[in-house]
Amino acid sequence: MTMPGVESVHDAADPTELARWLLRAVDVLAARWPEDGYPGIDQRQAVALAMAARSFVIRTLEGTTVEPSELPMGMLAWGVLDHLEDAWFRVADQSPEVTIAQTADVARAISRLRAAAQRDASQQFGRRLGGGDALQLVVELAHDLRSPLGSVMFLSDHLRSGGAGPVTPQQARQLALIYSATFALSGVVNDVVEFARGGSRLLEPAPVPFDLGEVVRRVHDLVRPAAEEKGLTLATPDEYPGARFGHPVALERVLLNLMSNAVKFTEQGGVSIEIQAVSPRDIRCTVRDTGRGIQETDLRMLRQPFRPFGERSGSGFSAAGLGLAMCHRLLGFMGSALQVESTPGLGTAFWFEVSMPTTADALGQ
Repeated sequence: MTMPGVESVHDAADPTELARWLLRAVDVLAARWPEDGYPGIDQRQAVALAMAARSFVIRTLEGTTVEPSELPMGMLAWGVLDHLEDAWFRVADQSPEVTIAQTADVARAISRLRAAAQRDASQQFGRRLGGGDALQLVVELAHDLRSPLGSVMFLSDHLRSGGAGPVTPQQARQLALIYSATFALSGVVNDVVEFARGGSRLLEPAPVPFDLGEVVRRVHDLVRPAAEEKGLTLATPDEYPGARFGHPVALERVLLNLMSNAVKFTEQGGVSIEIQAVSPRDIRCTVRDTGRGIQETDLRMLRQPFRPFGERSGSGFSAAGLGLAMCHRLLGFMGSALQVESTPGLGTAFWFEVSMPTTADALGQ
């Protein structure tokens, strides 16, 4: 009995003869590995995996069942099966004794082993994600991405700004593209980590004094390269209310998510942050864009994280939806709620009102 995906090759002329030619293919792989191989694995390891792959190919040619779980992950992860297949074609091409049918038999066997290894890897990953430590696994993976993404953002913006010497307009645009793409990835990673932890880590235990203008300026500086790369204007207030008490870290995260989304879904025009004191204690923050707008049928999905793929078809929004979900959660912690007004084709405004008393009010003076 053979298992699906690793079928026997019944028409192989002589598995023993093919085994000898496969051994020569392993020699070719070994000779070429220092130049063409995977940088994280040395020649000795590659040859060991290639010899294991050779034995599985022979078993498949003989009609013996090969269980996917028997296949070392390195065969797939380090491309050993691909390199062995390439080496096999080189041997077959240079050896008149190897027939076209034999060449095809071995190629099919390697292809089936590759498919089985891929299927087993997917099943293992799925089982891990479905286990009790799935959440911790996702958080750890996201954490591993944070530092390198931050480094890429810093270096690309530093180079783009001429920090390491003059750059041409084309280079400046390319560096802006790198920054924008990395910034978007960094936002997803941060949302994954904080959403998994409930978001409360971003909220100070008690309101603290802060400068609202400084918060907005930090958000502006983070989003600016992405906006400039798309040719968008980025407007912020000229004046701000005085010193306030509140939760600046959470507020900054909400504004950053809203501004990032606005830039992402706007192709012409601009994005702005508007700050308005609506009472001695309450501040209204609005992020407005001239983007595509949101269809009425899509508005219901905005509060929903991990949206079903079918529901977001054609909406232009991701299936994860963590950014806006995080905004809703953080604003809820601050006793507020996110509101939205949108006109398809003209733009969108997200706004919220949050209590941020002045220093004197907070201290009861």
